Amino acid sequence: RVTLGELRLLVKEGWRPQIRLRDVSVRTLGGEEIVRFSESKAKFSMSALLGGRIAPSEITMTGVFATLLRESDGSFALQSEFSSAGGLRFETPGDAVDQIDALLSQPGLSGLDRAELRGLTLQFIDRRVQRAFTLDGGRLIATRNGDTLSVDADLALLGEGPGVTTLAANFNSVIGTPEAQFGVTLDNMSAADIALQSPAFGWLGVLRAPISGAVRAGVRPDGTLAPLYATLQ
Repeated sequence: RVTLGELRLLVKEGWRPQIRLRDVSVRTLGGEEIVRFSESKAKFSMSALLGGRIAPSEITMTGVFATLLRESDGSFALQSEFSSAGGLRFETPGDAVDQIDALLSQPGLSGLDRAELRGLTLQFIDRRVQRAFTLDGGRLIATRNGDTLSVDADLALLGEGPGVTTLAANFNSVIGTPEAQFGVTLDNMSAADIALQSPAFGWLGVLRAPISGAVRAGVRPDGTLAPLYATLQ
């Protein structure tokens, strides 16, 4: 369910229609807010519109606010900062890939080639370790070329220590298949913060130092996490 404060239809040079939305909230059918953003612009196919179909080719969202929860059992939920439960949930990495594929397979999004999020603020609440992290000033760009989906993101992590951690993430998959590959490059991240993310990094908890490096993993055909590879300095 989508609610909005303003909608404007623009037809620019070359008869390229564009819709601009302001103050948008996206909720589940149960009423839980998943995400909200201050502005969204979408470019549409004129030929599709003339045929009675709404098919965006490019979407840009600005001022996006969302919350990612990691529950004590390791499952994740994506929801708005104003909701208390619900939202989009996934138990395994394979569930997340399946939900992305299901979204992009919707008839109204079949022609979407590019989506960009600007001014992304994501609160990550980890209930396993009772910690919260804020990812601010982020940008995410998703592009689709045929059945190949590529996502690149840049974020700044505001932690408890001095300085700011910068993160660059990427995700690649073939739509309709359960497999995917992803990686994160980090700079100036607290060793203690890295230690909290996975038992594989638990030994870093004894260090008091900024860490830089890269981590890569993926999702296997059965939906489980592939082996983790890391280079840290």
